[in-house]
Amino acid sequence: MTCDGGNGWEEWRKHVLAEMARTNDWMASVEKRLQAARMEIAALKVKATGWGALGGCIVAAGTLGIALAVSLLKG
Repeated sequence: MTCDGGNGWEEWRKHVLAEMARTNDWMASVEKRLQAARMEIAALKVKATGWGALGGCIVAAGTLGIALAVSLLKG
């Protein structure tokens, strides 16, 4: 007779512990991938900010160019 009182818990305990270890490994993998995704998102935000600023500068330069051309034509 086993120390678990013959109810089979010792065998199930091994399965439960193995499943917990597998789940822990899976969660660690998910956390790594999530961290990588966060870093990629941060990089994309920086790029988007740069492109937005460049677009704003182009619009501002165009507007100033048009305003200058209009003022030169007037007089």
